[in-house]
Formats: sequence, C-alpha cells, structure tokens
Amino acid sequence: MHVASHAPALSGSFATAALNAGALVGPLLAGVATESTGDYRYAAWVSAGLAVVAVGVTGVVRDHASPGRAEE
Repeated sequence: MHVASHAPALSGSFATAALNAGALVGPLLAGVATESTGDYRYAAWVSAGLAVVAVGVTGVVRDHASPGRAEE
C-alpha cells in the first residue's frame, strides 16, 4: 500500500477492513442468489463473479497508484 508507506499499522487496518467487508458481502450475495433461485450452485457463480471483480479492481488500483504519488 503506497498510501500507507509511512504508517504500516494503517496498511494492516485497510487489509483487515477489506477482509471483513468481503466476509460480509460474499455470503450475503450468495445467500440472496440461493434464496431467489432455490439452487445452491448459484453461490459458486456469485463467488466466481466476486473474484473477477476483485481482480479487476486490483488491476485498476495498481495502474493508478504510482510509487511517487504517496509523497505528493
């Protein structure tokens, strides 16, 4: 995390917050998909979709974050 290079504890806090958000949103969306379709296999599709979104967001963030930006 380039934005937290001078505050390593803040970097860990961001990682924990992201993990907690994923631990809430993933099962919530999988439960909604399972409840609305009646088929538990849709939970796997929700998981795959969230993984694709996570990879996409990571790519966008990495493209926009440059090492020198945190010092500006």
